[in-house]
Amino acid sequence: MELSDYDGIILLWQASAGVKLRDADSRLGIEKYLNRNPGLSFVAVKDDVITGTIMSGHDGKRGYI
Repeated sequence: MELSDYDGIILLWQASAGVKLRDADSRLGIEKYLNRNPGLSFVAVKDDVITGTIMSGHDGKRGYI
């Protein structure tokens, strides 16, 4: 996952039932997250469209898949 994937990531999350976006999901928030956790987050792509995301990192409290 790279910051250049942001627009596609947000489109996917907005279209996914049960996913709620927060302030931390802003472009700046995601940029900070990726910088804190380099190389640990990924996107799945099919036909040039992001179809999945995995964000891995540590903030001391939680994890999501």
